[in-house]
Amino acid sequence: MLIKTFEKEAKGQALIELIIGFAILTIVLTSITFLVIGAREARERAANILAAQNASIFQSEALRSVRESDWNNLQNGVYHIEQSGDSWSLVAGSQTLVGFTRQIDIEDTCRDDNSSIVDCPSGRIDGSTKRVTVTISWSLFFGGSTTNTYYLTRYLGNATWVQTTKADFETGTHDNTTADKKKGGLVRLDQAGGTQSFTDNYDFGGAYNYDLNKIDVTGGFAQLKAQGPSESGQTTNSGFDADTSGWTFAVWGNNISQTGNFQASGGNPGGYAEINLPPKKKKKSGGYWYQPFTTTVNNPTATLTFDWRVTSYDPTPDSFRLYAFVDTGSGTPNTANAVWDSGEITGTTSWSSTVTVDVSSRVTNTGTYYLKVAVFVDYPNQNRGPYTVGYDNVLLSWSGASGSYPTDNPTINRNVSFTAPSITSWESFGETSETNGGSIRYQLSDDDGTTWKYFNGSSWVTVVGPTDYNDEQTLNNEISSFPTASNKINVKAFLISDGSQQVRLDQIIIGFIGSSIGTFTSSTFDADKIVGFNRIIWTENNTPNTTIRLQIATNTDNSTWAYVGPDGTSNTYFTGGSGSIPLTSVSGRYFQYRIYFTSSNTDKPDVEDVTVNYSP
Repeated sequence: MLIKTFEKEAKGQALIELIIGFAILTIVLTSITFLVIGAREARERAANILAAQNASIFQSEALRSVRESDWNNLQNGVYHIEQSGDSWSLVAGSQTLVGFTRQIDIEDTCRDDNSSIVDCPSGRIDGSTKRVTVTISWSLFFGGSTTNTYYLTRYLGNATWVQTTKADFETGTHDNTTADKKKGGLVRLDQAGGTQSFTDNYDFGGAYNYDLNKIDVTGGFAQLKAQGPSESGQTTNSGFDADTSGWTFAVWGNNISQTGNFQASGGNPGGYAEINLPPKKKKKSGGYWYQPFTTTVNNPTATLTFDWRVTSYDPTPDSFRLYAFVDTGSGTPNTANAVWDSGEITGTTSWSSTVTVDVSSRVTNTGTYYLKVAVFVDYPNQNRGPYTVGYDNVLLSWSGASGSYPTDNPTINRNVSFTAPSITSWESFGETSETNGGSIRYQLSDDDGTTWKYFNGSSWVTVVGPTDYNDEQTLNNEISSFPTASNKINVKAFLISDGSQQVRLDQIIIGFIGSSIGTFTSSTFDADKIVGFNRIIWTENNTPNTTIRLQIATNTDNSTWAYVGPDGTSNTYFTGGSGSIPLTSVSGRYFQYRIYFTSSNTDKPDVEDVTVNYSP
C-alpha cells in the first residue's frame, strides 16, 4: 500500500516537472520570437534614419543650388525642394512621399553690434544670412524624425567693385579732398587742420550786401564810388582798317631786325597790325605795338578786347608766347606784369575768338597809361623762323564817375557767413587796402548778420551806436576771444572818407585754429540688377591726429541716396581700415560709398583703395 502511494507521488511530481518544462520552453520560445521581431524592427528603424539623413543632405544641397541661382529665392517660410527642369526650386509647404515628410523652414538671422548671431528679434536682421532647419519625419515602426539646423549666406560666387587708381578717385565728388597719383592712386584730405584762414577778395558783387550807389565791387576791390557825372574813354584805331595810326611799334629783347607792319587785308575783317620775327638762333627777341591813353577819373572800370592769330611758325622754338600789357610807361614790358598771356604757341592759327580782359586794377588813378600787344620768342640753338603774328580789333575802354566820394561811411558785408565747422578759436584778422588818407573800420557777427558786435575795450558786445566799430589792429589783437559756438563769422566793413579820399578794400584774411574735415563721395557703381552688397574693405593711412570713417548708400533708382553705417542708420560709420566689414540688410542695384576725413593738425589722411564685395 505504501509502495503504491510512492508511485502516485512520483508520477505527480513528473507531471509537475513536465508542466514546468513546457512553461519554460514557451517562455524561451516567446523571448526568441520577440528578439527576432525587435531586431527586424531595429533594422527597419535604422534604415529609416539613414534614409532620412540622406534625404536631409539632399534637401540641403539642393537648397544651396537654389541659393546660388538667386539669393532672393530664399524667403521666410516652410518649403520643400522639387526638381524643375534641369534645376531645383523651392515649393511652399512640406511634402510626403513613400512614408517620409520633407520640410525646410527658412527664417531671418539677427546679429548684435559685434556681428555675432543672436536670437531674433534681438539685434538687427542680417539680410545676407538665413537660418535653415531641414526636418525629415516618418510614421512607420513607431515613427521618428531627423532635424538639421544651419546658416546659409550669400557669399558664394561673389563679385567685386574696386577703386584704386587716381582716375578712379577723380570720378567722384570732392569736398576738401583730392585724388593723387602717389602709391598708384589714392584719395586724401586736401587742406589739413591746424592754423587755417578765410580770404575775402571782393571779386563778385553779387556775393555782398552794399549800396550800389555808393560802393563799387570791381577789379577785386570794394571801393567808394565817385558821386559826380560819369566819364569814359577808349583807345583809337582799334580795327586797323586803313593803317596803324595812333600805334607805335617797338623792339623787345635782342634786335634781330624784327618789324611791325600793316596788312591791308586778311584781318578780322579788313586790315590788321602784324609783328614779324625773322629766322635766327640763340636769340630772345620780340616786338610790341603800343598806344597811350588817358583816364580822367580814379579807379574806372576798364576792359581790354582783341583778336589774334599766328601766320608763320617754324618748329620748334624754346618758347613762343603772345602778351598784352597795360603799363604806366612806353618802355620794354615785363612778362610778370602781363594782363594776358597766350601760353605756349605750337603752330599757326586762324583768328581767335575775341579775348576779353578786365584791366581795372591797372588804371587806378587819373593819368596816362600805355596799352601794349606783343610777341616774344626764345630761339633754340638751331636756326628757326620766321614767326609772324597779327592783332586786330585791339580796344581798351574805361568809364567811371568823377567828383567827391560818400562821407556817410557806407558798409559792405558778405551775404553768406564764413563757416569753420571744427574751429577751436579765431586767431587773426588782417586787411589789404588803399585808404588814400581815409580809413576802414569793422564789426563782426556770429549769427549771419542778425546782430553785430564790436570790442568795447574789455569784451565783445552788441553794437548800439553808429561808431561802435574797430580798426584792423584791434580786431587782430582781440579776435581770439570772439565767440566760436556757431562756427560762423561775418565782417561788416565801413569805408570812411572825407569826400576827397577814395577808400579801397582789397581783401580781408581771417585766421583760425581748428580741425579740418573733408568728404569724398564715390562715383556710382551699377551692378546691372538688384544684388546683395556684402562687405567693404579699404586700405587707409591714418595718424593719431586724423580719422577716417565710411558710410555706404544703395538704391534701385540711381537717385535716392541715404548714407548709412553698419547698423543701417546715418548715425554710425564703418571704421577699421583694411578690415572686412559686413554690410547687413543692404541690397540694391546702384551703390556709392562716402569717406569722411578729419585732421586736427597738418597731417593729411588718405585711402589707397576701396573694394566692395557683392553677390547676385
